[in-house]
Amino acid sequence: MRRTGNLYDAIHDPENLRLAFCKARRGKEDRREVREFARDLEGNLSRLRDDLAGETVAVGEYRHFRVRDPKERTIYAAAFRERVLHHAVMNVCDPVFERFQIFDSYATRRGKGTFAALERARRFTGSNAWFLKLDVRKYFDSVDHGILKGQLRRLFSTTSPHLNPPIQPDGFRAKWTSNPLIQSPSQSAPDLRQCGVWRRMAPGKFFLPFSRRC
Repeated sequence: MRRTGNLYDAIHDPENLRLAFCKARRGKEDRREVREFARDLEGNLSRLRDDLAGETVAVGEYRHFRVRDPKERTIYAAAFRERVLHHAVMNVCDPVFERFQIFDSYATRRGKGTFAALERARRFTGSNAWFLKLDVRKYFDSVDHGILKGQLRRLFSTTSPHLNPPIQPDGFRAKWTSNPLIQSPSQSAPDLRQCGVWRRMAPGKFFLPFSRRC
């Protein structure tokens, strides 16, 4: 597998950070933390860029709350500054992840989404009498960070410690890699081509992963 490298500078490029802000703000313009960030936009983006370049950016500032839809779930929402960081990472890394997604993965992907997933499911029902609805309990909470980082190393050849960190339980490098990418929608569907589930699927059977965030 050919790996992709030299991405870190692109992540903290000023134009990429400005695009990340626009994406993070979309639909949330009236929220107080968004307005406060936008009030000193250039200063906030400049400080984020300096923190990234100096490897001193702090992450992990989440607020959590519970919702029922219908079952109870705990939601962890990142601070707006971190959401800008998440988008900055995914602006650069998403094309790499996209090459390794299975076709029938529909959560927050360009040209996919809820309606495309529903249409695909409708087509599947025409050739299958039965279906299994399956949910992974506490999916993000159960992700093994060591395994995830190993998968990232197979995709990225960058020498930056942020995208290719040593395995360690804490510290800036491990946290920075774990938080934005695990929370990324592009990581919500596994690359089944690399695991036994995909290889053992019977011919003529279909797999349709999507999440509530489609």
